[in-house]
Amino acid sequence: MKRKVLWTAVVLALGTAVASSMALAAQGGGGGGKPATESSNNLSYPAVLTGTGPVLPGLPGQWTLNGVFPASMSFGCATPEMVGTAEYPNTSCVSGVGEPLSYDDCRAICGAVPVERIYWQKDPLNVWQAQNYLLAPQYAPFVDWGDNLESVTWTTSSNIRVETTPFAVTDVAQTGFQMWHVFGQGPSELWGVRATDPADLAMPGDPYGYTTNYAIIRSPNARIGFAKLNAEAEACASPSPYAASYEWNPLTHLWMGAVQVQDAAYTPELNIGGKFVYGFNWSMKKFVMPAGVEKAGWWRLTFYAPDVLFTPDTVTTPPVLPDSAPMTPNFSLISRIMITADEGPLYAPVVDAVNHITYIDLCLAEARGGSGRPR
Repeated sequence: MKRKVLWTAVVLALGTAVASSMALAAQGGGGGGKPATESSNNLSYPAVLTGTGPVLPGLPGQWTLNGVFPASMSFGCATPEMVGTAEYPNTSCVSGVGEPLSYDDCRAICGAVPVERIYWQKDPLNVWQAQNYLLAPQYAPFVDWGDNLESVTWTTSSNIRVETTPFAVTDVAQTGFQMWHVFGQGPSELWGVRATDPADLAMPGDPYGYTTNYAIIRSPNARIGFAKLNAEAEACASPSPYAASYEWNPLTHLWMGAVQVQDAAYTPELNIGGKFVYGFNWSMKKFVMPAGVEKAGWWRLTFYAPDVLFTPDTVTTPPVLPDSAPMTPNFSLISRIMITADEGPLYAPVVDAVNHITYIDLCLAEARGGSGRPR
């Protein structure tokens, strides 16, 4: 969704940063595509862990970029690019099948915009880790539901990706890494860290980074509830006729009077972009309904976790990150503290600060011909 900046900038300085790794080996051979040896994703966006988290590659605030072209590093430039209907923050210099293009070919594509490097995720030669720490509970002044839930009407045969991300504002600014798209979408998608391009290909680039007081809250205790607000099938119309209906029971975690269809663990995943995101694959064709309850009509999806708390001022959009710059020793960056506002989503998320939950009401249309495509 498009957003408007509402707050001003403050200057934050980061002290001594860790220098990048020593010189690379000579340029490697091989083709493009995904690296032959994969590792777990690197954390790129700062995080606050409210419980035991996964083992992350590397050390907080540090990096080692040993990837080589074209097996685990490629080129791009800071010009936004459209792939289908998706807009990415950079132009990635790859062929239509994902093969990395040479530096000279990339220069021809990027024109006057400087060519830089992208060191790929899921490759053991490339390691970085945004800063993070353990502290519970956490207040979330920001929470973001996936745009695909807010902006389209899905059908009763759709496969719907449900994502929610709560953000904390930390007392101490933390280091994050700027990510660029490499190729693909969905299961084939690949991202990497943006880096400078030294004249000598055997020298490592310096990653682009930023300092920010925003951090994603990762809780191992989060749940997602799916409640049907009317057992009968209904036609979709906006706004929701149930906006002021039903009362949340904090003991049973149910909307009293609605039909609770499922309550599931909402697992925070470290995605290919290096962010913790709570994700659930809502496959409507396989979704088992109680007897007499139709899939078409209005649903309420509810996020709750005992260690993620909300306030009356919680904003239902993500915070805006600061500009990034190459991370060299003793660098300082400008960190913009911003609040954002959506331009009228079709389905608007809600925050209940009394019960420390957030939810979104959305309508599923009756499928016609089984395509499952949004309407």
